[in-house]
Amino acid sequence: MKRLFLIMIISLSVFSFGCTKNQQEPIEEPTPIDEPVENNTDNEIEEVEIKPSDKVNVEDLTLLDEYNFDFDNDGNEEKISIYTAAQKDSNGVIAWDDGQKWLFAVHDTDKDYILLDEYVQLGNIDFFVYTVDDDFHIATVDGRTASLTLTIYRYDSDKDSFMMSTPYEVSGNVNLIKASYGY
Repeated sequence: MKRLFLIMIISLSVFSFGCTKNQQEPIEEPTPIDEPVENNTDNEIEEVEIKPSDKVNVEDLTLLDEYNFDFDNDGNEEKISIYTAAQKDSNGVIAWDDGQKWLFAVHDTDKDYILLDEYVQLGNIDFFVYTVDDDFHIATVDGRTASLTLTIYRYDSDKDSFMMSTPYEVSGNVNLIKASYGY
C-alpha cells in the first residue's frame, strides 16, 4: 500500500511539473520615441461649417460647465457653455436619466453658435478649449455606451463660423466599460 501511494505521489509530481513551462518568455521593453510623430495629413478630414444663429433659449436647461474667452478679438468675451435637459433637485443634484438632450453652444453678444444639440443616451460630453498658434479650437469627447467620438471645432474668422471635423469616431458594437468621470 505504501509502495502504491509512493508511486502515485511520484507520478502526480512528474505529471504536474513536467507539463508546466519552467521559464517565462522575456518581456519586450517598449522602444522610446526619439522624434515626436506628426499628425497624419495624408487623410483629409471633411469639415462642416457651423454658422452663427439667433440667440437660443437656454432658460429650461441645466448649465453643466462654461468658459469665457474672447476668441474673435472683439473686446467681449464669448461664453462657451454645455447644458442638459436633466433638471436639478432641491439639493442641487442633477436628476440624470439614462438619456437626455444636451446642448453645446458658444454665446456671443448678439448671436449663438450651436455646436451640438442632440439626445445623448447613456453617456456624456466633455469639452476642451485651446489655441494652436493663433487659431482658436474647441474639442469635444463624446463617450456613450455604444460610441466614442472626438470632434474638433475650429473658429474661422474670415467666415465668422466654426469649422467642425471629426478625426475619430467608433460606433456599432462598442461596449464602453469605464469613463474617468461623468455627470
